[in-house]
Amino acid sequence: MLSRRKFLQGLGVAPLAIRGAQVDAAPNRAAGARSIDPSRLLDFDGRPIDLSLYGPEVVDPEPVRAWARATVRSHLSTLHEPGLPRMGIVRFNWFEVKRGRQTGQLPGPWIPYDAALQANGASRARIAPGMLAWTGSVSYHERHLRSLVDHGFDLIVFQVPYGWRRTQLNHLRALRNLRKEGPIPTLAPMFEAASYRDYGVPKDFNRQIYRDALFEIISRYFDMHFTFLGPEDLTWRDGRALIYLWWIPGARNAPFGMLGELNARLRQRFGFEAYWSAHEYWADVRPDTVDRLFNGVRSFRRDDDGNMTIMPGFFPPNEFSVREGHFLPRNSADTYWDAWDQVINDVRQRRRAPGEVIVETANEVGEGTAITPMIESDRVFSVTGRNEVACTLNSCRVRGAEGLADRLSTNPLEYLRISRARKQELLDVARGL
Repeated sequence: MLSRRKFLQGLGVAPLAIRGAQVDAAPNRAAGARSIDPSRLLDFDGRPIDLSLYGPEVVDPEPVRAWARATVRSHLSTLHEPGLPRMGIVRFNWFEVKRGRQTGQLPGPWIPYDAALQANGASRARIAPGMLAWTGSVSYHERHLRSLVDHGFDLIVFQVPYGWRRTQLNHLRALRNLRKEGPIPTLAPMFEAASYRDYGVPKDFNRQIYRDALFEIISRYFDMHFTFLGPEDLTWRDGRALIYLWWIPGARNAPFGMLGELNARLRQRFGFEAYWSAHEYWADVRPDTVDRLFNGVRSFRRDDDGNMTIMPGFFPPNEFSVREGHFLPRNSADTYWDAWDQVINDVRQRRRAPGEVIVETANEVGEGTAITPMIESDRVFSVTGRNEVACTLNSCRVRGAEGLADRLSTNPLEYLRISRARKQELLDVARGL
């Protein structure tokens, strides 16, 4: 099995290196960052930063952590080899700037690296630091999707939230554009409470009007999908399109046979049925599998089909006191590495490879589950106990949060590179079964 030490040595990147200029690791705001020409900084995928993507306001590169070595594109001839596991990832579609405010992304100990070039001006104070580059535009999605493709992700769990049609359409447009460069990941839509306008209001699925509403939500996604992409861009299990159903208020009381009804309507309208991978709250309606997606604060989970879900950490930003069992330290990528160890050991012991390993998540930065390159924010998260964190949103430094955030010396690309290396190891093990 690939060792963590050997992997880190293989990265060959000097900590906090900005084109060879060593930067003070404490405080977080790098000494000398202002003296560096922003045009020479590398973007999170290893290419030179195109400042035009950030708009004319973005002129201050502080705080910025760049690295000296660019990512080498893998130029994958195919993203998925039939019969071998897929590596998927959840991408949320509600993180973008709207009317001068960053929406969807709650404050947390991290900010995305690619958005670390911050705009000046008090008018932007309400936007989570560094989030201005998360515009939801086609170019935004292309940049992030290209990085996922380069690092071996071949499946995207595509969140379908209410009120975020623009960024969903741009997400699909970006995938269509990227096909010109090579293979693209397949998609599996995820429907959940946020797919409705009234997030927390229970739905009585015993009534036809509520089943009709869910079908229309699902149909609207496929109408969007087939505007830009084809059936080959969906994820298929047993000849059916994979759909994820997460928690929706009222799911526990949904009637048996509901999914069969939805399948009949999908077949009539689109010519195919769904393979339903659902949260345990849907167990009584007999989905094809009960998955473990967003179910528990554990770095490794296996569902009824033998498929696996892993995550690098978790931090609930909407809680002022992080309780035991509600917090999973990232530990500078050790948690993520250990989760992959569990995946590979499980395959060896059970002699059965999963169909998918799903990573939570690509871009849920505020909850600490994202593997997009990130840096620590400059807010206070002062530890009051081993697993308790008291948050002061207007304060200015991470203090004593051992294991909470990543070490300042962590290469921002490390999570993506771990994903690519460990996927290759998993495929090698699966081929030998």
